[in-house]
Amino acid sequence: MDHTFRMVEVNGQPFSLSVADVEDIHIHPIENDWYHFIIDREALRVRWIDYDMNKQILTIEHDQIRYEIQIKGALEQQIARMGLDKVVEHSVQVIKAPMPGLVLEIAVSEGDVVEKGGKVLVLEAMKMENVITVPVQSIVKKIVVKPGAAVEKGQLLIELETA
Repeated sequence: MDHTFRMVEVNGQPFSLSVADVEDIHIHPIENDWYHFIIDREALRVRWIDYDMNKQILTIEHDQIRYEIQIKGALEQQIARMGLDKVVEHSVQVIKAPMPGLVLEIAVSEGDVVEKGGKVLVLEAMKMENVITVPVQSIVKKIVVKPGAAVEKGQLLIELETA
């Protein structure tokens, strides 16, 4: 398995980038949701729209064009090659904090049925609001945190049952 390349999808189109290419992209905040992406000494003015932690998809806008970018690591690439990516998606039984942050909103109640991709909570991290969604239709079994709670990476947030 080649660890020096990453598969990247931009609006569903696959690309292969070296780790060095990815590391050569520098991101500098300008104001609010605006950033300069510096690539090969060229600065691109980009607006940060959203980051879906579960799907690992970054949505940005440049020159009024929206881009969905997904960088797949070596493990995700190997899982996809083996055809196990769909099986792994359905095995999620809990939602854990993907990074340290502050719980801003809990959008569900215990016992709720949440459709695939449905919002369950909003986690603020590094001044960014991250919407946490469910990967498959699920029933909320137990909510472990409350709005305003500070959480650590990997901390249990919500327990689910696959519907």
